[in-house]
Amino acid sequence: MKIRGFALITTRALGLAAPASAIALSNACCVAAFGGHPWADFDRRFAVVCWQNPPSFATWRREVAAAKIQGFAVDRGNYFGGVTILSAPVFDLDGLPRHALVVVGISEQLAKAKLKHLGHDIRDAARKLSRQPGST
Repeated sequence: MKIRGFALITTRALGLAAPASAIALSNACCVAAFGGHPWADFDRRFAVVCWQNPPSFATWRREVAAAKIQGFAVDRGNYFGGVTILSAPVFDLDGLPRHALVVVGISEQLAKAKLKHLGHDIRDAARKLSRQPGST
């Protein structure tokens, strides 16, 4: 699958134990937005993440709320400086987030206007995958 010229696209299982990587962090935003878990679970884990440009927990919660509304999450250089990560949840047939479609790019090459279009592309692709029987 190719989305607006980006070649690095991956899916990850959500909620699995994973090293604190950029993709795992992006997936955590999807889990927080769509998984229905209590905020206290994320508060404890958020405190131990090694960010290059750490947002406050309140800022991250606002980003999670935005992800829930728009259907995709964006980390623009917080975890890794200069790297933008977008992710959109892929749901199982019960409506639970099980995977994420992820795009990683160099922040300087991604204008903010492009991010919205790219986010919509991965959200739409993730929704399409969610409707596929046996896709999760």
